[in-house]
Amino acid sequence: MPRITLPTPESYTPEQQRIHTEVVAGRGRLFGPYRAALLRPELAERWHRLSMLFGEGGRVPRRLRELALLVCARFWNAKVEWWAHAPIALKEGVSMEVIEAMRTGDRPKFTVTDEQAVYDFCTEMLEHHIISQPTYDRALGILDPIGIVELGMALGHYTMAAFTLIAHEIPIPDQDMEPYQVLPEIRTPNA
Repeated sequence: MPRITLPTPESYTPEQQRIHTEVVAGRGRLFGPYRAALLRPELAERWHRLSMLFGEGGRVPRRLRELALLVCARFWNAKVEWWAHAPIALKEGVSMEVIEAMRTGDRPKFTVTDEQAVYDFCTEMLEHHIISQPTYDRALGILDPIGIVELGMALGHYTMAAFTLIAHEIPIPDQDMEPYQVLPEIRTPNA
């Protein structure tokens, strides 16, 4: 159970209904952090638009965005974020071996250099709050200046989602889950 009462379609204000419809049109459903953000419809609307901006014409390929999202979800132990995005990452081409290593808290063995560069960029930022010049340069070489700015901003966006999910204990919807969707609790180096 979440710590707060989340709006339901039966209790929506007209503004919440409008935003719900907009989010569902763009994402296919409203779940996770959007459920809490909908308490303040204009926040949910802006959050959704920012999220869509990363996807619509963004410079970071979806496979790499999903990998960055999983790095963030693993770092913060954000179970709903992991549950929702591990299948998308797999579908977009992140290997099951990489996903499973991340899920269990191990460092993945990458066979693709762009994934290694994005993983290192995100991991250094989250764990050390700084990115070494060699790591930055590798990511920049893959993503270009616009893409690397997007990646950094997306990482902050995914952290905001993780914080919302964790703070309010937003649950995973009742569904059967594949083993790779279950995120075991692992303490982060800074915890």
